[in-house]
Amino acid sequence: MTVFSARRPMDFDLRGLSDDAYRRTRPRLILFALFLVIFVAFDFWFLNDALNAPHTLSDWTLLAIVDSVCTAMAALFAVAAWKSRRPPAFLSVDSEGITLIRTSGGKEHLRWSQMTRGVELLDYSSNATVARFLPQFRWELRSSIREPAPLTKDAFDAVVSQGITQGLRAVTRHVRGSYFGHAECQSTRFQSVAATTQPA
Repeated sequence: MTVFSARRPMDFDLRGLSDDAYRRTRPRLILFALFLVIFVAFDFWFLNDALNAPHTLSDWTLLAIVDSVCTAMAALFAVAAWKSRRPPAFLSVDSEGITLIRTSGGKEHLRWSQMTRGVELLDYSSNATVARFLPQFRWELRSSIREPAPLTKDAFDAVVSQGITQGLRAVTRHVRGSYFGHAECQSTRFQSVAATTQPA
């Protein structure tokens, strides 16, 4: 792994990867947004019907169940659409944390302490299928609340190297692929040293 200096911010241009990834996820984004609109419309229709028409107890029960299902599905597709957005176009790494910068100019800063919560760095370089069909997407930053961000090898190494420099422990493990998750890869997560140190 390449070792980087922590003296100044390290900036990485990810526009090519961001554009390629968005071309793949844009159809999903459109589909998820369409389902979101449909379920929100159903939700409002059932609410309007419940408020403006007389109902028996069984009708109210059925309406409550259907409305709850529509609300849950709308929330599900809202999250799916959110995680299908265009990935960040630039990445900056410094002693404070990492900054994800979008083509619109929007920025999201993650401190190193935040990198220990729900963030993982995925390395697909040993996955023959990814290397054959998606060779540009061999490294990636993922979290539970944002869309996957494809990285270059240098960007991936810079995040890991700087995290270790800032006193975090990088724990890497092999992860099997799954249909609903990501492909088989090496997953690296940061842990605070205090959390991994056992008392004497």
